[in-house]
Amino acid sequence: MTRSSFAACLVAPLVVSLSTADVYAQGTARTVAQGKPTIAQFLSPASPLEVTAARKADRIAWMTYDRGMRNVYTAAAPAFRPVRLTRFLDDDGRDLTDVNLSDDGSIAVFVRGSAPNRQGWVANPSHDPSGAEREIWAVRTSGGAPWRVAEGGAPALSPDGRYVLYVKDNQIYRGRVIAAAAPDSMDRGQKPFIAAWGRQSNPRWSPDGSKIAFVSGRGNHAFIAVYDGKTRSLAYLAPGVDFDGAPVWSPDGKRIAFTRRPGTPFGRRGEMLWREVGREIAEDEGQLLVAEPLTRPKDAIMITHGKLLNSRLIDFEADAVKRRQREIHTEIRHDPLQHAVACICD
Repeated sequence: MTRSSFAACLVAPLVVSLSTADVYAQGTARTVAQGKPTIAQFLSPASPLEVTAARKADRIAWMTYDRGMRNVYTAAAPAFRPVRLTRFLDDDGRDLTDVNLSDDGSIAVFVRGSAPNRQGWVANPSHDPSGAEREIWAVRTSGGAPWRVAEGGAPALSPDGRYVLYVKDNQIYRGRVIAAAAPDSMDRGQKPFIAAWGRQSNPRWSPDGSKIAFVSGRGNHAFIAVYDGKTRSLAYLAPGVDFDGAPVWSPDGKRIAFTRRPGTPFGRRGEMLWREVGREIAEDEGQLLVAEPLTRPKDAIMITHGKLLNSRLIDFEADAVKRRQREIHTEIRHDPLQHAVACICD
């Protein structure tokens, strides 16, 4: 099942999950069987959130908020019967977010703990004297107890489910989902997996797991970087003086879509430029590089929006091997809501 097709069967399992949250299902079932509905039955429904799907398996996973308790659930074809994977049964106020599935649906990862505030403090609503942490956890969808992977947040799970990437101290770290017999300094989170100049963020695995795209911020501009695991080398796609961000891989792993907005000191303003999409780049060595991945449903990558006042909106396409780019559409508007899409093509 592809990500675009799993939505068709999503409604049914989530509706089922609302009535089968097993924390209080037995008492509710007895009450309904006796024909005596209660106020609590209507005022305390579970809320399924953060739904995700496995790329190569008919399985979905989500977080359910139920009377202060947050747990991870999963369901698989053909019945899509909800199954609770975790047993966090205390209303301790600890948040649970970022649920992800491996490609085969065998491993689910998630984050326990709130995001740190401006001072770097993690919320401690239960006043635990040991303090609060934001941690990445994992659990097998076949059953068993969850386990802690690393201290961090926003995990990017590798396609094979063996590793997670996360950002700490502005660098990219890697954690082993399945602990090694002799973990090294990288596995223990003592050494960055990718240490580069600037502030790194948004790591994204390629579909085959061989490369990692991420954002490398440099203060007044930012690049899209690609790490090659085979050669352990870094390359920067179409680097310039603008802010590039939000990289997303195409399904075949040959292209990356990203956003671009003007860099702080170099943004051009007060002009309007129009270029017909695809015409000027059609003569680039005989290759017609049109924005097909953004218009064909099966290859759709990303559409993003943000509030950009008096800014340029630019469409890009480029050669990922030669890392050359051509600006194919530039527009300036003064509306509070703007859209900007960019694409790196093969």
